[in-house]
Amino acid sequence: MPKLLALNVVHVAVLALLCAVPRLATCQEFASETVTYNGHNLQVVPGRLLVRMTALRSADELGRILPDGFTVVHQFLPPERTTFFSSQAAVAPSAEPSMTPARAAQRRDLFDAEERLTRTFTLAFEGPRSVRSAAGLLRKILPQDIEIIEPWTLDQLHAGVNDPLLPQQDYLRTIGFDTAWEIFKGSDSITIGISDDGIFQGHEDLSGNIATNSREVPNNEVDDDGNGYIDDHRGFNFAATQLRGETSVRTSFDHGTRVAGLAAASTNNSKGMAASGMQSRFFPMAVAGRQGGIQFGYQSLVYAAERGFAVVNASWGAVKPASAIDQSVIDFCLAKDVLVVASAGNHGGDQSSAYVQRNYPASYAGVLGVGETTPDDFVISSSALGGNADVMAPGNMAITTYSGEAGLSDYTSSGTSGTSFAAPLVSGAVAVVRSRWPQLTARQVAAHIRRTADNITSANSAVAEVISPRLNMFRAVTVEPLSHPAMRIASVRRSVSSGMSPARFRVGDTILLEFDIANDLAAAWAEIEPRVIAPNGWSLRPLRERDQLPTIPTAGSALSKPFPFVVDAIGTAPCLMRVEFLGETYQDFDFYYLELPAPIARFENDSLVYSMSDDGMVGYTSIEPTRQGSGFAGKPFYQLMSPGGFFVVDGAERSATAFKNNPPYNSDFVAAKPFDLAPQPESCRMSDAAASVPMGVEITQTCSFPFQSKAITVWNVHVTPRTAALATIAAGYLLDWDVTSGGRDNTIEPSELALPLAMRMPNAAAQLIYKQSDRGGICVAVQSDDADDLAQSSGVLLNAIIDDTDGFTHRDRVQLLSAGKNFSPAVGDICGVVGMRRTKPLEVDQTWSFRVVIATSWDGLSAADLMREYLTPVSVGEPADAPPDLAVTPNPVTDVARVRGTQNVQRCTVIDVLGRERLVWTHHSGSEITFDASSLEQGAYTLRLEDSSTRQIRHLRFLR
Repeated sequence: MPKLLALNVVHVAVLALLCAVPRLATCQEFASETVTYNGHNLQVVPGRLLVRMTALRSADELGRILPDGFTVVHQFLPPERTTFFSSQAAVAPSAEPSMTPARAAQRRDLFDAEERLTRTFTLAFEGPRSVRSAAGLLRKILPQDIEIIEPWTLDQLHAGVNDPLLPQQDYLRTIGFDTAWEIFKGSDSITIGISDDGIFQGHEDLSGNIATNSREVPNNEVDDDGNGYIDDHRGFNFAATQLRGETSVRTSFDHGTRVAGLAAASTNNSKGMAASGMQSRFFPMAVAGRQGGIQFGYQSLVYAAERGFAVVNASWGAVKPASAIDQSVIDFCLAKDVLVVASAGNHGGDQSSAYVQRNYPASYAGVLGVGETTPDDFVISSSALGGNADVMAPGNMAITTYSGEAGLSDYTSSGTSGTSFAAPLVSGAVAVVRSRWPQLTARQVAAHIRRTADNITSANSAVAEVISPRLNMFRAVTVEPLSHPAMRIASVRRSVSSGMSPARFRVGDTILLEFDIANDLAAAWAEIEPRVIAPNGWSLRPLRERDQLPTIPTAGSALSKPFPFVVDAIGTAPCLMRVEFLGETYQDFDFYYLELPAPIARFENDSLVYSMSDDGMVGYTSIEPTRQGSGFAGKPFYQLMSPGGFFVVDGAERSATAFKNNPPYNSDFVAAKPFDLAPQPESCRMSDAAASVPMGVEITQTCSFPFQSKAITVWNVHVTPRTAALATIAAGYLLDWDVTSGGRDNTIEPSELALPLAMRMPNAAAQLIYKQSDRGGICVAVQSDDADDLAQSSGVLLNAIIDDTDGFTHRDRVQLLSAGKNFSPAVGDICGVVGMRRTKPLEVDQTWSFRVVIATSWDGLSAADLMREYLTPVSVGEPADAPPDLAVTPNPVTDVARVRGTQNVQRCTVIDVLGRERLVWTHHSGSEITFDASSLEQGAYTLRLEDSSTRQIRHLRFLR
């Protein structure tokens, strides 16, 4: 069944690129490391990143702009291997007169898929740098050039014929293999790609059925056919650095050999077993890394697409966030007319996780996902269902080829359990259908396979609503494909009647769903009826039950009227809907997942992403492990903050805080107007009504980005008493910064250098947060337009005042918003406080305002520079960057430095990050200055050169 997939390109991905290309760097094998994203622990390969550039398509050009330590490993799809981008000017797709509508659409899709993948590369980076920090550095240095950065993550395995074992292959009889064989026997011109951990090429029932690449000479270490893959004659091993055509990787379980046998063992050869692929051939691709896991799965899909295989079997995957780049790979396969068949996953366990959790690649749009049954049509309890499984197949305990570590030609059914062994039965059937009906596109073949499958709900009443039909090969080769329609959900448009963002609807809202329905086969009309089948705690009240769609032609689509649902309750997992299609002679369905609304607002530009709650929390909904939110991160996934929050105090008597680190964790603030609600979605308004002793204060927060590409954001805060005047009010944010995981060895210190000279007054302050030995720096400033206000900016160790036994108490709040510009020795797990104290009474309905500005960069000094650049009014004429002829060598400085281009300079000053002048000297003539820096500590400094009317600066680093 086709899937609907909503992708966020900011999210972490699971795609890696090819490494075996002779003209570029070869891939190095790594042990994996773990990153956590949205609650998922993902194994990633250190030292590698996947990037999609905004426009660049040349590996050589990319190599020239990369920073030191980064190299191009491979271009995912070189332009010379494309249909539309092989010359300088891309050729726009145009349909040929003889093309069917489906083929014309496929040609347009190919242009789009090639356009994306020719801009996608694998990069290697050196040094003891994490994947996360390397991605953050790259995004900072090339903010305009990079569209997406993703890590390389590992998938996992899921886990009348004369063949003598055929009588034992009852699963073939279940899918109608024997009767289909009497009608059509497939074709040896059709190739099935087998992407797996290793396939024993010498097996007696496999060796003769390998689809040989006749243009490649085996084992000569030469890419004879020029396709970018060396020695891909009878297979290809993506992890190998030599003997790349050898896929007979020995494993005790022999997963890949078992999978290959089910799809493509030699059939009707008087040996062993029969396969669902009949006379189809196969090409083995070994995709497991040396450290385990499926490391090169998506590379193999691109290879299969470029080779033009009819179908590729992927009996692997993972429950993980969806990836935009993975989806691009699937789109490329479809556009190249290659169908991907994937195992649905084994995460069922007789629970709703079977259909609520999404396994990829099976759940990507355009993939034919396969669930597992017994030969008697009973669903295996571990099999994933719902949107993971478009069709079912009886792979459980299926007898198949086996070799094991001994490397013998053998057969077994022992241990052959899991959706891994259901998928190849469907892949073989797809190959037969593609030879039987060659006019069909890959997407149409998937639709036909599903439309000719058998309903097995009577044997599975407990999961009848979430189970797909079971493969029937006989019907697939005998029923004319264009004799029946095949509808699916292409996309869903979602809106909210209250004006809230579609991602943040609430209980009481009415959400409206408009379904864009595509039809892959025969023209037909249908009524559409969406209904909830797995509420998972949701309660949705439909206000319209059905809508009739017009006749949708082959390869056409139609948009339904909006379906309104009143949200009476929101559950803890996505709400699964079954969308029925009901025609005069047609009945089918598709699944739609209504994702949980975001409980916290998300703000982002090209470089930053963070969350703010409607009741004063920053980064996350609370400090609890079940918290939700994006934190505060540099893109793509460089997390910089644990939970933070807003708090306010009135003298020494009353206070209210959103941040609480002791149970029950509830905020003292109550939302009056949430973020994401039109007409000002960037603002929220809250009161302290939930505080133990309310002050009657109303707070409005407005979040903005002054630049689309720079890592800087502004929070404007407005405080208004509504019930009584406040004599001595102060307000601000507690921010638990973590430059690296766990926040160990972080430094927080004041930074006057981040403020323009005109702003260095009591009503403004700035602080720097950084880690000396790692990338990443944060600068936070606070400023008020009222000269009588007093800026509050302090830094403390978290365990000294927050993570002590009594939590974040009223006394702590008063102390932190009365400390002024005070920094206790703070190197470790630190937190910062920024806010403002008012020195005069605030009357009822009078509004008091201040702003907090946060800038991030690859180190503290750069973050301070970005802050000063933003805070400096254009008319003030603050120090400009030095002219090109001004140079400091060496930089970094060790002991002695030379400054060239110093004509007319009258005063030179070296300033540290605290704004202190460390070296000062005068200069009256000459074009060069030499100075001794041996007395300075290691770190970042600014060199300031002044004459009678101008000031110039250079940034320096001193190493010891």
